[in-house]
Amino acid sequence: MDNYDYSLLTIEDFPEGFRDVVAAIGMEAAYKLCTAAGGNYVYVPKTDSIQKRLRDLSIKNDYKNGMSIEQLCKKYNLSFNQVRAICSMAYMRQLSINEYLDESK
Repeated sequence: MDNYDYSLLTIEDFPEGFRDVVAAIGMEAAYKLCTAAGGNYVYVPKTDSIQKRLRDLSIKNDYKNGMSIEQLCKKYNLSFNQVRAICSMAYMRQLSINEYLDESK
């Protein structure tokens, strides 16, 4: 990484169409983003998809730590079938990993 003093930058140093991003993430992060993806078209997902992934990871973690499906339904305001499907995916992924590890012995 370079040794620039990012405090010297102002929002006006960035292109006008990028200033909302700079305001949201800060000067140094904006510069890093320019370094990583500058000149390219970058897909930025909606927060809904990231929030859903985070929710599912939280559900899987809570399930692994002993919460029942009924408790998870109440906590996350989801139906029994939705929670069961999320937890089943976690179980199947773990089972697949364990099966792979057993076969490699």
